[in-house]
Amino acid sequence: MNKNQKHVNVETVVRTFKRMVTREVGKSIWQESFYDTVLEDDHAYYSAYEYIENNPVCWIADKYYSE
Repeated sequence: MNKNQKHVNVETVVRTFKRMVTREVGKSIWQESFYDTVLEDDHAYYSAYEYIENNPVCWIADKYYSE
């Protein structure tokens, strides 16, 4: 990295991206009360994968489910 480059983390990139999209669209399109997180290791990745993979199966038992 040369002296003119700044170190930017993923959180800053995502926040900036969301802000720019919101300005372009003219309103927020992002889900409220949503928690973004960075998957920092294999355990976090596989935990998220399992949740995403198995979540639809749990939907029928959810109190908000209706046909």
